Amino acid sequence: MLFDAGKPLLFRLSGRQIPPELRAKCRAEAVPDSASPGAFVEVRLEEPLYLRSHGTKKASLDPARCVVPALGGLKAESLNEAYRRISEMFEPRRRSVGGNVFRSCYYFNAERDQWRPIGELRGDIIFVPR
Repeated sequence: MLFDAGKPLLFRLSGRQIPPELRAKCRAEAVPDSASPGAFVEVRLEEPLYLRSHGTKKASLDPARCVVPALGGLKAESLNEAYRRISEMFEPRRRSVGGNVFRSCYYFNAERDQWRPIGELRGDIIFVPR
């Protein structure tokens, strides 16, 4: 299991794309892969999230129901669906919505006291700690 139910995760957005009336629904957080704080929308897991390995291929995330409080408690069946729905609302001028969850979703690492991309949990992204 990667995360328990109830775990908050953050999706990073392009601050330039967010309509002014939605900026208040975002939160600013510092992350290790950016010099300045980014704009994020929280998603809360409603069931455990599992990382499934595929032999020599990269691991993937199993579907896990989650909720997006900033979208009026919108429910999604997976993090991918949640990110797509967040992107549709908060980045309406993007040509394609959604993206790579492993690059855009962050979890809080208490040991480092910072938000980290979930991609590093499957070995995708390695950041030097601050």
